[in-house]
Amino acid sequence: LTHTPAYYNLDFEVAPESFITQCASLEGSGNIEIHLDSIDGQIVGECAISDTGSWDSYETFKCNITTPLEGVHKIYLVFKNNGDEFLFNVKSWHFSRDDMDTEQTPYQGTAFEYPGKIEAEDFDYGGQRISYFDNDSGNTGE
Repeated sequence: LTHTPAYYNLDFEVAPESFITQCASLEGSGNIEIHLDSIDGQIVGECAISDTGSWDSYETFKCNITTPLEGVHKIYLVFKNNGDEFLFNVKSWHFSRDDMDTEQTPYQGTAFEYPGKIEAEDFDYGGQRISYFDNDSGNTGE
């Protein structure tokens, strides 16, 4: 049994080293194949998913990206299981590098109290696409 979502025009400004996902499974194990540019394209990573004991018990799974992904690509995630019933629940997924922050943490270590004054430049740690998103480097508000 397979299922394939596709994601178009993903812009990899910096080549990721790994694929990280949070999944839950009760019916056994499977994997997520990461295909480049087409459903039959090169497999650039394969993430093994194991039984987590419940459809609501999410665990983090990680695999290496075997080919540098730089520039704009279509990514196809091919979900496969080792049985004939269900696949698994996917809560989240993202690409990462070991030298990148991948988690959002509060600015200066503590969340601001609300109501209160929060300065726009005091965004959380984690970087572009984790704790903020900016379309350009010139701070034009886009």
